[in-house]
Amino acid sequence: DRTESVDSDIPRSDLDLMRNEFKYWYPLDVRISGKDLARNHLLFFLYHHVALFDKPYWPRGVRLNGHLMLNGEKMSKSTGNFLTLKDAVAKYGADATRIALADGGDGIEDANLEEAVCNATILRLYELRRWCHDSVKDTGLRTGEYGLWEKLWNNEMNILVSETFSFYEATSFKLALKSGFYDFIASRDWYRDITKAVGLSMHSDLVKRFTELQALLLAPIAPHFSEGLYRDVLGNGDSIQQALWPQVPPADAVLSATFSYVRSVTSNITAAEGAQMKKVRFLSDVENDSYDPKEKKRLVISVAQSYPEWQEKTMNLMAKQHENTGGVDVKELTKQIDKKEIKKVMPFVQSLKKRLDLGEKATDVFSHQLPFDEAETLKEIVPSLKQTIPKLEDVEIVMAEGESEGKAATPGNPVFNFENIK
Repeated sequence: DRTESVDSDIPRSDLDLMRNEFKYWYPLDVRISGKDLARNHLLFFLYHHVALFDKPYWPRGVRLNGHLMLNGEKMSKSTGNFLTLKDAVAKYGADATRIALADGGDGIEDANLEEAVCNATILRLYELRRWCHDSVKDTGLRTGEYGLWEKLWNNEMNILVSETFSFYEATSFKLALKSGFYDFIASRDWYRDITKAVGLSMHSDLVKRFTELQALLLAPIAPHFSEGLYRDVLGNGDSIQQALWPQVPPADAVLSATFSYVRSVTSNITAAEGAQMKKVRFLSDVENDSYDPKEKKRLVISVAQSYPEWQEKTMNLMAKQHENTGGVDVKELTKQIDKKEIKKVMPFVQSLKKRLDLGEKATDVFSHQLPFDEAETLKEIVPSLKQTIPKLEDVEIVMAEGESEGKAATPGNPVFNFENIK
């Protein structure tokens, strides 16, 4: 700070007061404006700060945004494709408009306000508030210790809270809306459906936690809706504007892996039945006498405790290369693989490399064991499978040993086969 005296007829006390006011607000965190002002207004905005102020008071960032389109087309009064902010709020309400604007896109690409999103959002907010109100007041919900499904959902909510914060911090509002609203509701839907399928009610504590977190995560974009959840539904006396961002524990790696496994296995079983039924349609009546998808059936799930020897060897080669170079060079890797096994090995190599490319930790990708009990997890899913797959009356989980004809089970990738119950 500059401490030299200033020759001015303004009293020193007034100058100190103004300086304290200035220091309270400066430096500004970010200046947001249109991309068309980058080479003029925003450039001089930086010049002026550098010329007038010391470095600690220079702007911390500048954020550019594109222009706004309406329903995928440039706004124009002459064509009638035009909507003012005042008219949008009058037509759809402030929160639905703000959500549609956030959903329109970030960055310097032109954003797109879809009126269909505004309409859909009104219904989505109404249904969400109604569900939260009814569920929070429901005295028939379960209490007590958490089971597997509660632990998985609770961990998933923690992950989404952390993701949403990072997106808000980067002013990526479309991504924040996805993780903090759409994905957050999808996690609720999964928990609601899985508990219903296994014959359990939802847990009261988690329903309330979901409602509170949803209000806090959406408050920067839809403050009025969030205020309603926070005060009217949850009964808080203070405004949500006085609440702090929720603090959540780090994600549990084991629960995260289990959650991904449960979702993928459920989807794969449904796909496996569809593929088997499709195959049946192309068989003759003589060939098809062993299985009828319309009759009572059993699902046999083959689970492997270890990888085949060739996969173990491949994982070790990839892990060593990744440790030495920080990546996987497929071309270099093929030089270390027996040419007779290339055709079999390469799809496995590509599947592991894809997991690395998607951001999964190398220690998890190249681990020879799952961080959870696969067979026990499958047993938890059985009641849900019987509810969702028609005519399914029995599920048998068998431990696969070695490789067999057709697709072989590996840890985390069981094999499914449907057969009729005689």
